[in-house]
Amino acid sequence: MKISYKPKGVCSRMIHVEVEDGVVKSVEFIGGCSGNTQGVSRLAEGRPVEEVVELPLTDEEKATFHACC
Repeated sequence: MKISYKPKGVCSRMIHVEVEDGVVKSVEFIGGCSGNTQGVSRLAEGRPVEEVVELPLTDEEKATFHACC
């Protein structure tokens, strides 16, 4: 499943997330601080969605991953 999410109150303008069988396959941030968005993407990829929402992410980022379930 692929979703796109437009966050509010953060630098990123759009977040694209792909989830397959409850596992995050890819995360792409449009805009935002390159180092931070690359780090969050790499932390999330390959992990179960339930595990990703427990990471120290912003509420907006967590909401994106919850929407994939």
